[in-house]
Amino acid sequence: MKQRNADGADWADSHGSEVVAFPALYVEAEFASPPAGQGKQRRLLWAGGIVVLLLVVTGLLILLRLRNPSPVPIPADVGGLPLMAHAFGKEAAEHIAHLHGKGFPLTGAAVGEYGNGQATIWVSRTFGRLGAQAQIRAMTDAIGQGTSPFEPTGVQDVNGCRVYTLTGMGQSHFYFQAGDQIIWLAVAPERAESALRGLLDYYGMGSGC
Repeated sequence: MKQRNADGADWADSHGSEVVAFPALYVEAEFASPPAGQGKQRRLLWAGGIVVLLLVVTGLLILLRLRNPSPVPIPADVGGLPLMAHAFGKEAAEHIAHLHGKGFPLTGAAVGEYGNGQATIWVSRTFGRLGAQAQIRAMTDAIGQGTSPFEPTGVQDVNGCRVYTLTGMGQSHFYFQAGDQIIWLAVAPERAESALRGLLDYYGMGSGC
């Protein structure tokens, strides 16, 4: 029995015996290119996934900072009055929330009491200058509603810095922004001018905001 090879010729084995061979099958593999734009879509999906991951990580870090505000520095004396008691970080943030409400996201906080209760400062840090500006506006609007124990008496321009002045509970009160921080000072009226000047200098605002 003869068998033809791929080019149609008969062939036999080395012993002269004719053998049966199955015709070779030639399969042409066709490698198709991905549809136009598919590679770009994949890259966009990867980029989107990375962005989502970064947002999740950033959100977790923000929540961690909000739950554990860091300490912020306060001066050793105010208007010649020595620091007698203080609280920092989470403990200070709880004091601030108790007095001024819990609507402000704080990443840092400190409270200092000076002299024999003659002056107290509350310092809160938030997310950047814009965040601090928003908190200043919110505080000013809330006080302007007339439901707080504070009576606004004006706004001072000290070296280009806006300092909000109030009275209440037998003390003079001031609050202002220093970068990403908001500082509130409550002080005996006779110590008000020197205490305010000292705070502005301490927070780097003595020569302007």
